[in-house]
Amino acid sequence: MKKILVIEDESAIQTILIKFLRKQGFDASGASNGYEGLKAVQQNLPISAPDLILCDVMMPVIDGYDVLTILRQTPATASIPVIFLTARVTDSDRRRGMELGANDYIIKPFSLALLIRSVNAQLEKKDAVLNWVAATAIAKQAS
Repeated sequence: MKKILVIEDESAIQTILIKFLRKQGFDASGASNGYEGLKAVQQNLPISAPDLILCDVMMPVIDGYDVLTILRQTPATASIPVIFLTARVTDSDRRRGMELGANDYIIKPFSLALLIRSVNAQLEKKDAVLNWVAATAIAKQAS
């Protein structure tokens, strides 16, 4: 079962997302701000890190941009897909998120159908990369 961490300071939104993701068959959990989200990721390394993170941008303590920056600077977390969920709608906001390494940038309000398509697409990409790495390693051992 794929693990998804929802980092969202609005408790109602976090609850809706976690319930929805669980109904879709994911092991979903939440964190109420960037600091708590990073702590949850780091406490579960390397065995049980999330397969994907949904992260709000505007949050107290540590915002989503800083969360992503820290994740990308840490080898054990650098490849975790991060999808931003945010009300920040300007092109410069979106560009900043993408330049920092966000895998997707979804504007609030959004449909759950759009969200699940993005989640599934990012998890499929991650699985494809992991399969390619494994096949390459096996091929090297065989030669």
